[in-house]
Amino acid sequence: MPERKDMSGFLSLIYHWWTIINGTSQFNPNPLANAIIPGDGKIEFLRTFADWIETWNLSPAFCLTKHTSSAFIQTLRAQTSMIEDLFENGFSYVIPRKLQSDPLERRFSKYRQMSGGRFLVGLRDVLNSEKILSCKSLLLEEVNFWKENLDTTDDQDDEVEKFKELIENVPIPSDASLSEDGVQVAIYIAGYIAKKLLKKRAYSCCHNLITSEDASEFKESRYFQLLSRGKLTVPSSELADFVIESFAILDFFNENIMNLSGLSALVVSYIVLERFGPSARFTCEKCNARVVKKSMKIVINIFFNNQRKISKDSVRKDCVNAFKKRQRSKYE
Repeated sequence: MPERKDMSGFLSLIYHWWTIINGTSQFNPNPLANAIIPGDGKIEFLRTFADWIETWNLSPAFCLTKHTSSAFIQTLRAQTSMIEDLFENGFSYVIPRKLQSDPLERRFSKYRQMSGGRFLVGLRDVLNSEKILSCKSLLLEEVNFWKENLDTTDDQDDEVEKFKELIENVPIPSDASLSEDGVQVAIYIAGYIAKKLLKKRAYSCCHNLITSEDASEFKESRYFQLLSRGKLTVPSSELADFVIESFAILDFFNENIMNLSGLSALVVSYIVLERFGPSARFTCEKCNARVVKKSMKIVINIFFNNQRKISKDSVRKDCVNAFKKRQRSKYE
């Protein structure tokens, strides 16, 4: 309301604080959203804002709750102190968005998902997940990471080299295949990959090669038809064959791969799919390398996630059985 100057002043303060604290880049068309630099007055504004909230909280009515105001003040003062410390340590600018907990929470959610969906994640799982995420970042930049020096340990290098020597003279396995249930799940995953690929506008030229308008191609796949009900993305038969054969190859070498550590297992999985992977073509020539690499990445991530769940479930069952055995022995 224009006549409520008190309300417009309050909203203006909130707008200034929100814009400053959610800046995501060094430069922005809105000066308030620029990164914080020494002498731009933003630190002074945040500190003064914290003092104003503290004074406002003394009001007997129409103020924030005690817990909200306390958390707000503490956050503002902690952020200003941290930014000043960063400037004293040689930083030329600070992007406030990076100081929030959202990126940290997203990172921990990735750790949990990559560790079989468990809530409690061990240090070893975190270290392996970090290595895999580093490789993922390099893949997005189309870096052939196993030929680059990524400061891996000698043990990991030795593991990869031994595996390369092991499969160098191995013929393409002719008996690598999935069970009927496995094929049905792979078709569903192929639809998921198709949907992920089509989110990128760069691959829109391959729309007709990645997807199919005719769901009757997979009418024998009861699992896909049950989940779809006409709403899921239908993959092309070429993409479905690619995913089925990729899972079959990974399953064939599963025992060798799972004996390796996290980073080595990821590298070896890509080597296996490049060496023995399917020759199915489901993209145009221009997009082929990028699309195949992205599809391989999704297949490998799903494969490792499922294998991790299976291994954890097995360990959990063994622990439960051992506990039951101890309990029975007490009463015998």
